[in-house]
Amino acid sequence: RIVMMEQWKIRSWLEGQAILKAQLEYLQDKKASPDVIEELQKTAATQGFGAAIANAITLGQELAVQQQAEKLPPSGTKVLAVPIKQDNPPNWLDNFLANRYTPVVSGAICVLATDAAFVLLATSVTPLAPATLTLVGISWGVGRIAALTSVISTGYQYNHGLHETTKFDTQIALITYGLGSVPTIEMAAMNHVGFLYTAYTTFWRNK
Repeated sequence: RIVMMEQWKIRSWLEGQAILKAQLEYLQDKKASPDVIEELQKTAATQGFGAAIANAITLGQELAVQQQAEKLPPSGTKVLAVPIKQDNPPNWLDNFLANRYTPVVSGAICVLATDAAFVLLATSVTPLAPATLTLVGISWGVGRIAALTSVISTGYQYNHGLHETTKFDTQIALITYGLGSVPTIEMAAMNHVGFLYTAYTTFWRNK
């Protein structure tokens, strides 16, 4: 139990560090000043990742609103709507990959299925029995397919300019879910990092 508690602490620290780093990258993309970034780093060191992340989320939302307002035309300007002709409507696969919730839902399935594989091995009376190994293999396979789906969907949304998805988002997905495919408890924790980051971009940053 002590070992598991230490692993949980390390995992939580890694997740907090990864999320804060991603948020600082996002703030830099939004032209936040170096002083603001430094202040958030000091907050993380003195008050913990939780406080720094909360402050970064609030600041990111304020900068996003400010930049969106700057893009609006001056008051009184007439904007003409031009109809867009769509010769090839998107198919079901395009719609699936373009859906803003596909990466985060796939990430959640990845985390649940991968964790289930480890739980089956740890709790089974006969972990090396064919039936147990089959269930573990199926659960692990579902997790990897879900992770791949999340990565592909994130890349699709970035390439098509959807939901403010950035190149850094695609890199985070590729790195975290890639490392999460290594069949160890420590590396599987990276699946959690990828999912939490995707949840942040879906429900907070880009809402």
